[in-house]
Amino acid sequence: MNAVQNYQALYHQLAEQLPGHNVAWVRAMREASLQRFAELGFPTRKQEAWKYTQLQALEKELYQPTPIQQTPISDYEWSHLPLASLDASKLVFIDGHFSRALSDIDSLPPGVLISELSSLLNSKTNQPLAMFQNARLAPDAIHALNNAFLTDGAAINILVDVQVAQPIHLQYISTAQDKAASYTRNLLIMEPNSRAQVVESYVALGEGYYANNIQTDIQLAAGAQLEHYKLQLEGQAGVHLSATQVEQAQASHYQNHLFAFGSQLMRNELVLKLNGEQAACLLNGLFLAQGNQHLDMQTQIGHIAPACTSRESYRGIADDKGRGVFDGKVKVHPDAQQSDARVTTNNLLLSQGAEIDAKPQLEIYADDVKCSHGATVGQLDEDVLFYLRSRGIDDATTRNLMLFAFASHSIEQCPLENLKVAVRELLLKYLPNGDQLQELLR
Repeated sequence: MNAVQNYQALYHQLAEQLPGHNVAWVRAMREASLQRFAELGFPTRKQEAWKYTQLQALEKELYQPTPIQQTPISDYEWSHLPLASLDASKLVFIDGHFSRALSDIDSLPPGVLISELSSLLNSKTNQPLAMFQNARLAPDAIHALNNAFLTDGAAINILVDVQVAQPIHLQYISTAQDKAASYTRNLLIMEPNSRAQVVESYVALGEGYYANNIQTDIQLAAGAQLEHYKLQLEGQAGVHLSATQVEQAQASHYQNHLFAFGSQLMRNELVLKLNGEQAACLLNGLFLAQGNQHLDMQTQIGHIAPACTSRESYRGIADDKGRGVFDGKVKVHPDAQQSDARVTTNNLLLSQGAEIDAKPQLEIYADDVKCSHGATVGQLDEDVLFYLRSRGIDDATTRNLMLFAFASHSIEQCPLENLKVAVRELLLKYLPNGDQLQELLR
């Protein structure tokens, strides 16, 4: 059997164990998604959106969902998880399953409604959740697989005018069992004039080959404001496939701050639709590809309504044989007059074997707009390196100082102070002899 047939057979083997198997619309949604997966097949480089990234790992091996298990986490492991000290409400997922024992949502205000997705799928309601109404039109095989094998996720509804003081932290912990997969889906609905911060963090406790497939749907009503953060520290043998779709109504504001250091293969898709007048978004990202890592950042911003603003800035660093991809597209629709869009990407190559493919794009169908884009891919400035060496700073520290300054441009844009501090510390750990630089910066 080929790879597609293997996943079809796996679904039929596991179908009765998946949430909502006895609910008619859930079962129909899964089977329709499986059929969609069979029609599409795994993406290839012949498709423009997948020109630089292949999913050979998923095709060669069969990654399957793991059963619910109460994996013990020691106090030491817990204290060393990223953002362990973050003062936040926590929803913890172990291998794609919600862990009520490890979660803490008691401090949330009354206007925040949270459910685990597995409970909603098992609720026997005849009304499909909004996120699954177009399951038969999944844009690619990754979305279709997520629908077919979905195990859990978070459904969050923030009511009108509610201001959530503490961040909501979604912690995804993989035990990294060999050939295991997690299929999760999140839904966040923010009603008019609500405000919140949502943090996603991803970490692995083992070294096995595993895969995470995460889909997120966000709906921002008029005047809603969301700060959305993501810290990706997957295991070096992990595959991280993520897609986030955001729909913004009038005068809503969305920020996305991404920091990616882990995984063997990462594909992060972010699709925004600015549907209401004066909606605004800011996208900020930093990724570091070392060894044989392949980190692919895909963004699409649709200016659909007039007078909307978008700002996008990604920075990438590639070393050894690491490869980075940035493909950022802004589309200004015919009725989106007075759109203001800017997309830039700046990247550093630190070795002969490293590669970064940068492709910012503008597609404009309106005439009263202010749009710009730009990209750079280069090496560390030799003149600056010489200047620092001439001041008695050794080669390793000189190199690290320049890398830290380059990355700090993205880090300093992050409004969440705890995350900013954590990313600085992580960056120093990833840099060669970073401990020496840490002493110098104190």
